[in-house]
Amino acid sequence: MNFLTPLGFLGALMAIPIILLYMLRLRRREVTISSTFLWKQVLQDAEANTPWQKLRRNILLLLQLLILLLLIFALARPYLTVPTVSTGQITLLIDASASMTATDINGISRFEIAKRLAGNIINTLPEGDTMTIIRVAQIPDVLIATSADHNLLRNALQDAQPSFAEADWDASLSLAAVKGMAITQTLVIIGDGGLPENISLEGLGATVRYLPVGDSSENVGISALATRRLVNTAPELFAQITNYGTVEARMVLTVWVDDERFTSRTVQIPPQSNLPIIAALPDEFVTVYATLSQSVNAITADYLAVDNNAYAVSGASASRRVLLVTTGNLYIEQVLRSLPNVETVRTDGASGIPSDYDVYIFDNIVPEVLPQGDLFFINPSINTRYFSVGAYNDQTRQPNVLLPNDPRLRFVEMSQFNLLRFREITNVSWATPLLAVDGGAVLYAGETDGRQIAILPFDLRESDLPLQISYPILMANLLEWFTPRAALTLIDSAQVGDVIPITPPLSADTIRITPPNNAPQISLPVTSGTVVFADTASTGIYRLELLEGNDVIGEQPFAVNLFSRQESIIAPIPLENFQLLGTTLLTEEQEEIGQQEFWGLFALLAVLVLLIEWFTYHQRMKAPRIPIKQPKKAKLA
Repeated sequence: MNFLTPLGFLGALMAIPIILLYMLRLRRREVTISSTFLWKQVLQDAEANTPWQKLRRNILLLLQLLILLLLIFALARPYLTVPTVSTGQITLLIDASASMTATDINGISRFEIAKRLAGNIINTLPEGDTMTIIRVAQIPDVLIATSADHNLLRNALQDAQPSFAEADWDASLSLAAVKGMAITQTLVIIGDGGLPENISLEGLGATVRYLPVGDSSENVGISALATRRLVNTAPELFAQITNYGTVEARMVLTVWVDDERFTSRTVQIPPQSNLPIIAALPDEFVTVYATLSQSVNAITADYLAVDNNAYAVSGASASRRVLLVTTGNLYIEQVLRSLPNVETVRTDGASGIPSDYDVYIFDNIVPEVLPQGDLFFINPSINTRYFSVGAYNDQTRQPNVLLPNDPRLRFVEMSQFNLLRFREITNVSWATPLLAVDGGAVLYAGETDGRQIAILPFDLRESDLPLQISYPILMANLLEWFTPRAALTLIDSAQVGDVIPITPPLSADTIRITPPNNAPQISLPVTSGTVVFADTASTGIYRLELLEGNDVIGEQPFAVNLFSRQESIIAPIPLENFQLLGTTLLTEEQEEIGQQEFWGLFALLAVLVLLIEWFTYHQRMKAPRIPIKQPKKAKLA
């Protein structure tokens, strides 16, 4: 046994005042009695109060000296030399990816086992050596940097939790280099070895120790889930179940549609194989949830639970369908083709106006019968029930944006706009003038009869508007007002840890997202055209709401899944197969010598002895009980 702070033994000098106090103290105890008459003990008070009396055997003195001895050993910090993984300056990377939630070691997660291994390294860290701990997850996290304090290291490690996403090893190793890899003697990696190929630390010359965690490769998971709705057909569900293990799996697949149980079936999946499943869905639905569970007579284990659940939402198209009715106008066709998620069909209207479009754009044409839907008239020539067309007006100077804060005019600048002439529009009390020249308004927009209508009362070819930088912006704003595009354009679902761009409509000022599992709602202010949401740490259905003030103007659910082959393949990489380019891998046999402290044991024993001493003292302070004899009753003759 060795000691890190042998000067702690100077505390033994505290035994001298403890012994002196016992030699000087009064040996008198107060006792309540009924009378002092003929009490001989009173005559001995003077002798009892005499200082420097002979030291007698006393259990309290022995206990107090034992407490002092235990505290001295704790202060001296005793330790034993034991084998350890590494010494010196250590950077410890603990794998916190989804595969580390596997419970193939006596029902305990791999991450908890990894934390125990890391705790052992901390306990044997020699005096003066330092350690940096990095949690390797989708976003690497430095739990503690370059510390030699065992308590701080243990506390930082204790609160660490695994993630449900892939680990970003590139970023984690780069972070390790930034946090002192150049002066680090050893890089210690604790995990199941699921590193991507060609990961390298070239140029740093790091020495690596790898501690593998995990025993089994048996896992079955849902590797794909999507919905499809083709034209004139019922929607379908596509699922894929993968057996990543070495034994045939027998599982039960259950599907819920809009939180109601829809179907359940037992499936058998050969080892290292995929099983595709296609099923019909109801005509109308919003969300789909699928889960895997082991059948009653299952013959194999399933150690990873996070990939047993998958989610999907209705696969309705997010594009907006626009019908352009024109005899030919390249300016309009080009700008419509440049807009995202806009599906444009052109017709001259000679054979009638097709139905089922979101927006109808009439260029120099006004049909006799207006279709059902939103309408955009460009240079109308005849009256309709919504407006009347007057004569041409050539007073086109002083172009002006009337409502610069209107969402339909966002980023629109018209000071350099030139126009030859425009038609005067009347009987449009339902509409709001948006753009004007000195002769009158040249853009109206409003809502009537449950439809949105806009009027541009001039021919684009009689102006330089198509040459202005504001032209595509104005058209995009008007299309966004007619039929707001979907805020999200995900294909099927996002992956855990993905960063999701959200494109809100122009009128939205706040985005509110409700995560799954009763997590708190998240509010994101709309400050630009695209808002980024990155808090996708859990699988499930997220619900997105678009707010204008306190009013919900749109909502859209989206799904987040694991769907990671790298994480679902839980077979641990053995030490002999582990590779990290640009490093020297040390084997188990090359163990170093560390220091195992156990001062805490002495401190704990000191507390226990202190409790015993306290109990003994209070027992001795109690007055002895004198039994009272009852007089005997006289016997009757």
